[in-house]
Parts: sequence; structure tokens; C-alpha cells
Amino acid sequence: MKQIRFSVKQTKFLFKYFAWVPFVYFFGTVALAYYIFDIFGIHDKLSFPLYECPGFFLCFLDHLPIIDAFGDAVGSALKDPLPALAGIIIFLIIFVPPVWIFLGMLTFEGKKKSKWKNKNIWQKLQHYTDYLNCMR
Repeated sequence: MKQIRFSVKQTKFLFKYFAWVPFVYFFGTVALAYYIFDIFGIHDKLSFPLYECPGFFLCFLDHLPIIDAFGDAVGSALKDPLPALAGIIIFLIIFVPPVWIFLGMLTFEGKKKSKWKNKNIWQKLQHYTDYLNCMR
């Protein structure tokens, strides 16, 4: 795959004018995952509550302050984790491959590194291999 190289000036331009793209892509992916989740009725098919309140020892989780602060969504994810797990998997299936392909094509050039450090490493490696060859 051919890689696209960007200079520092081009990189600054891209980050300045296209910084909104990841946010729109993220929210679009969330909307698409929710739509797929809704079309196939995954919540109804995967609904298997782990516990019912009252009468189960995990009911105290519903009354923890952090769970009360976020409302019913966190409590239902703890009681019935399979739909939440399926939603996360669907989101990752949609989100990750295009990002992986896109980032694999880009190469951002930063400041040039000194070649002198690399020469020193190779010289040390050559010296070490010569030393090992002499030991034989």
C-alpha cells in the first residue's frame, strides 16, 4: 500500500482544518451501531438479567453513589451486560478497520533525527559481534 507523506507544514494544516473529522466519525459510528442494534432487536434477543432486586446480594450495586449519579443506564448494564457487550463489539467492528487503514497510509514527518546516534549503535553492535567472533 502506498503511503502518503506529509511535511510538518502540511501536518499543521491538516490538524487545524480537519480536527472535527474524528469527532463526526465517532458520533456517526455510535449512531450506526445503535441503528444496527435497533434493527436486529439485539437487546431483546440477548436480554438475560444476572440478578433481580430485591432479594439478591448484588442489589447494593444499584445504590452506590457513582451508579446513582449516572442513572439507570449503568445499573441496567450491570444487571444485563450482554447487550452492552454486543453494542461495544458492534461499535468496534464499525470503528476500527477504517481507522486502521487510514492511519496505516499516513506518515507524518517530524524533525529529522541525528544519524550520528544510529551510527554509534551500529558501531557498537559491530564491535560486539567482532568480539563474539574472536571468542570462538
